[in-house]
Amino acid sequence: MIPISQLLYGLKKYKLKSIISNIFSIYVSDYVIVSFQKCGKTWLRMMLSKVLSEKFNIKKIKLDLQYMTLFKKGAPNILISHGGSIKDNNKINFQKIFKNKKIIFLVRDPRDIVVSLYHGSRTRDKTYDGGNISTFIRDGNSGFSKIINFMNAWANDLQNRNRDNYIIIKYENLKKDAARELRRIFNFMELDIEDHYLHEAVNYGSFDNMRKLEVQQEIKDYRMLPGNLNDPNSFRTRKGKIGSHKEELSMEDIGYINQEMLNLNPFFGYLANEN
Repeated sequence: MIPISQLLYGLKKYKLKSIISNIFSIYVSDYVIVSFQKCGKTWLRMMLSKVLSEKFNIKKIKLDLQYMTLFKKGAPNILISHGGSIKDNNKINFQKIFKNKKIIFLVRDPRDIVVSLYHGSRTRDKTYDGGNISTFIRDGNSGFSKIINFMNAWANDLQNRNRDNYIIIKYENLKKDAARELRRIFNFMELDIEDHYLHEAVNYGSFDNMRKLEVQQEIKDYRMLPGNLNDPNSFRTRKGKIGSHKEELSMEDIGYINQEMLNLNPFFGYLANEN
């Protein structure tokens, strides 16, 4: 049940249509995938939607998984949420809203998140025009500290949950072995998925195929459309690299975010001194 105070705040902050859709999605969902922006959520959506479409004979792939599987017997209903990471100074308590849900928490090294977030905010979402990447990472409303605060809030929440009610999926582990991580997710859902479905999904969600789908605009969903076909930094499939911050940030900026990493809860396993 969503608290009345949270609902009233949401009505002021968001459009009514969005509020109704979100409440319905929360109500029908069995599982919630939560992550900050730029953690590979669209990539994971693509792979999960491919598995579910094949397993349950669903003809049309949808990125909104909670609607894709809504009337399919035996199929899990999965909501995917930013968990409050999009809006500045968000006052909605998503930890409380999702307290009775089983959580799949998708996480990524925040140093790589902030680089990808900068490019997406500037070229794709058009939500930031306040300066260069050095300025962006130090911006309290959209930069590195916001990512750290989000991860800390969810680390505190997850540590207080029953261990059987959540699972951590790290972007870096998905890059190493996506099929294995998909298997972990479906095991968490107590859903038996044949290996060939997983491997088909990994191929479908490969960087090259997702870039092709995005360039050719084969999936009619705003989340799979490039901001500007002439600007690779505006693509959803921008680089997808581990450690990209070391290539795109100055030594001064790397020093700054590594210092800020000391404020991150070690729960997720990301350390300031990792190279």
